[in-house]
Amino acid sequence: MSAYILTSGSTILCSHGAPVMHVPTTPTEYRIEGLPVMLMTDQYLIAGCPAAAQGMGCFSVIWTNPSAMLLVRGIPALTNLSVGICQGSNAPAMIVAHQLTETEPNNFKHVN
Repeated sequence: MSAYILTSGSTILCSHGAPVMHVPTTPTEYRIEGLPVMLMTDQYLIAGCPAAAQGMGCFSVIWTNPSAMLLVRGIPALTNLSVGICQGSNAPAMIVAHQLTETEPNNFKHVN
């Protein structure tokens, strides 16, 4: 199964349905379809989680299982197979849409 690279155009939701906002923190000109690639160390913020009223609202996402084959400025890129854990609820984030043109490379690739 091919792993597709996630970009700022990907739609990711917390487990309660609130959107996750990608905030790039590493300057790079590398783009897919004109959009920044999501990197392991970028910020992923959540505002408006409906579970906040019960004290279990999601406020950010921390990712695991990044690409082992694509580094951008030395930082692993995220793929649709990466796993996001919502901070505040410890529930998984949901990747509901992503680009379908560029997959994780078969050979190691490091770009700036």
